[in-house]
Amino acid sequence: MGVILRILIFILKLLGILLLVILGVLLLVLLVPVRYEVVGEAGPEKKEASGHASWLLHLLHVGFAYREETFSYGIRVLGILVFPRKEKPPKETPAEEPETAEAAEEPIEAGRDGPVPLPGTGEKPTAEDQTDPADETARALGEQ
Repeated sequence: MGVILRILIFILKLLGILLLVILGVLLLVLLVPVRYEVVGEAGPEKKEASGHASWLLHLLHVGFAYREETFSYGIRVLGILVFPRKEKPPKETPAEEPETAEAAEEPIEAGRDGPVPLPGTGEKPTAEDQTDPADETARALGEQ
């Protein structure tokens, strides 16, 4: 009978410890405050907001920012970024470039990913756009 009593006391100790752990976690969740801060500014030309919230010494940390119509956010658990900050630019309808016979010609410059677009236009260079570097140098020096 002494062995059965020891086993029963051991089981009761385990249950008591388990209940104390559950009670401690429950008290942490209920009594530790969530700290937050939100800052914003709105005007006719400028709309900005940012903020963050943390819980239990930054065990859980959430942050966000809204600037110039771009929204980003992030969630960290134990300092590890769980949800990476994503930027969502405003929706724009892409302009379709018309296909022409000139676009099929040899490009002037070919980068690793194909032709390099002309500055400011977004168009791909063609063989007609080729210039002789000597001509450009002469033009820059004022000699022709």
